[in-house]
Amino acid sequence: MNRPTILVVDTQLDGHHVLWLNMVGAVLLEQGYSVILLVNHNVSEVLRRLDLLDSKFSQLVTVVPTQYPKKIALKRYWNEIVDVFLDYQCQEVIFNNFDTIASKVFRFSVFGIRPPAILRNKMSIIYHRPRPLDQTQGGLGNFWKRLGWRKLVRAGYFKYIWLLDQYLVDEVKKIDGVNCRFIPDPWRISLQISPPAEIHTIDPDQIYLLQYGVGDKRKGSELLLKALLKASNQRVHVWLAGKQKDPEILTLANQLLSRGQLTLLDRYISDEEESWLFSNCTWVTLPYLSHYGSSNLLSKAAKFCKPVIASDFHLIGRNVSTNNLGLVFRDRSVDELAVVLTKLDRQHEQFSVAALHKFADKYSFTCFKAALAANFPKVNL
Repeated sequence: MNRPTILVVDTQLDGHHVLWLNMVGAVLLEQGYSVILLVNHNVSEVLRRLDLLDSKFSQLVTVVPTQYPKKIALKRYWNEIVDVFLDYQCQEVIFNNFDTIASKVFRFSVFGIRPPAILRNKMSIIYHRPRPLDQTQGGLGNFWKRLGWRKLVRAGYFKYIWLLDQYLVDEVKKIDGVNCRFIPDPWRISLQISPPAEIHTIDPDQIYLLQYGVGDKRKGSELLLKALLKASNQRVHVWLAGKQKDPEILTLANQLLSRGQLTLLDRYISDEEESWLFSNCTWVTLPYLSHYGSSNLLSKAAKFCKPVIASDFHLIGRNVSTNNLGLVFRDRSVDELAVVLTKLDRQHEQFSVAALHKFADKYSFTCFKAALAANFPKVNL
């Protein structure tokens, strides 16, 4: 008996996309499935990143690069998926990050343009930021996408759906009657640590904030640095780690550099350096700007037992407040964050170690695997 074959699709390269290809693929392999990955056109870079995550993984799966170097029309996208699906005799397809096509798929569905019929009841999706499924999200755009989503649900296209928002799962199951399950945005860490060359010493009297990740506007680095410039707490020091894209952030960073309140690591951070930064900071900052959805930096902070300072918006703010993981401030408010920083000290007795460990346990790779394995049980050959 041949192993069932699953096609996993994610043709994006930046951010977490390759990591999720690895995680989803690794679970399916362990469950006994054959795995086909449809990936970015730059297959050499995809393979390089996969090898950094797991040197053996790419040898255990079949990696198929998309033939298109740029974003393409949805019809051509579907045609390529169907071709790979048929060529490799796949039984099902998992969209590793459905967000990349969800808006177009839903809008087209409103006008009766559906995915290929061959994929009906064979499509499973991991939907990271499912605004159209969330009744609290208004606006005409979400209204139209919601209509399209429901047309596809009624037509039976989706087999399994995983959401990273545990509070939304029951609502979607109740309203739309779909097979929906929570999947955590898990922490993955290096057990090896290495101090970045830019950090020479740690002052026990300083309060170190870790602002980590590629400097996209939405991550709120500019807001954090403006708040620190307004705060009167001279003990607070920011480690700004990750490649910065915004000149305004670098301008603010240089002002804080001159005050001795910032260390700039404007480059790619290795996994070993990342673990050192999380191990040695005092707080992790998550000042996202109106960010809908999750961040694995929150679960990573919990794993390292570090409280966070986060905006109160949507899922991150709710998780921080509900699980006692740190402090929240009003979304986009420089003044409120400045007040938090002014009052900040090294004491976090109110954020119990037990609460942080409990959250980290819920967001482990073991729990991630269980969420997938519940729908893809072990194959008995």
